[in-house]
Amino acid sequence: MVGGLRVRLLKGASELQPGEMLACLLDQEHPETMLQAAHQILSTGLLTWARPDCEERALPLGLNRRQALRVRLCAELLTKLETESWAMPTPITAPADVLAHVSDLRQACQEKVVAIYLDSRHRPLRRELISVGGLRASVIQPKDVLAPALALPAAALILVHNHPSGDTTPSSEDLEVTRQLAQAARLLGLELLDHLIVARGRYTSIKETGAI
Repeated sequence: MVGGLRVRLLKGASELQPGEMLACLLDQEHPETMLQAAHQILSTGLLTWARPDCEERALPLGLNRRQALRVRLCAELLTKLETESWAMPTPITAPADVLAHVSDLRQACQEKVVAIYLDSRHRPLRRELISVGGLRASVIQPKDVLAPALALPAAALILVHNHPSGDTTPSSEDLEVTRQLAQAARLLGLELLDHLIVARGRYTSIKETGAI
């Protein structure tokens, strides 16, 4: 169907086959016209196109110089990915691991709430500032914390907030917000791993207290 491949691309590339992906990169408006050339390129091994003669080899396939350059860039990117070591974030496995991500929070004079979103292996994806000025159930709703997790998407999260007073004992409101968030996260297939209260030189893990 004419335009069918482009429509599928606009909906998301996850269902596209490698040849279809390459065809879309070569011509986003009319990718169907590039399918045969894309399959021929892949059949010879994409890595073999990371060479100066890429353009010369691409012209007989009906590609123009700009499209030939795209093939070469894809091939060179793949070469780098296969030959270089790309560091992945270190998984968070304990409260002490979280502290490295919130050192600024421990020194802050104003109370702040942040969420750290993790993938399925508990590697940090992003840190998000949720609130400034305190953790109150009337202000912070589960949706405020969980919406970024769904957008990433994340598999788990950790909530952290600071007590500028230096006393990291959880308040009744801290515990209530934690329970509400843990319950809402479970309904969405997410896991609240912990809620840390931090201050200069100390912290309290609500999970370690047994409250979640």
